[in-house]
Amino acid sequence: EGAQTEVGRQRILAAAAQRDQADYECYTVLRDLAESDVLLKRKLYDAFRTELGVSEKEARESSEYFAQRVTDVLALRKQADRLFTDALRSQTED
Repeated sequence: EGAQTEVGRQRILAAAAQRDQADYECYTVLRDLAESDVLLKRKLYDAFRTELGVSEKEARESSEYFAQRVTDVLALRKQADRLFTDALRSQTED
C-alpha cells in the first residue's frame, strides 16, 4: 500500500508540474502580447474584425475590454508571484 501511495503522490506532483508549466506558458504569451497596450489592442481589434467580422465599434469595444482583462490577469500574476516569494522567504528565515 505504501508503494501505491508513492505512485499516487508522484502522479500528483507530475500533474502539478505540468499545470505549472502550462500556467507559465500562458503567462509569458500574455506578457509578451501586453508589452505594448496599443499593440495588444491593435492585434485584438484586427482579430475581431477579420476573424469574427464584427463592426468597427464592436471590435474597438471588445479589444479594449480584453486588453484590460489581460492587464488585470498580469497584475494578479505579479501579486501571486510576490506573495509566493514572500512566503518562501519567511519559510527559509524560520
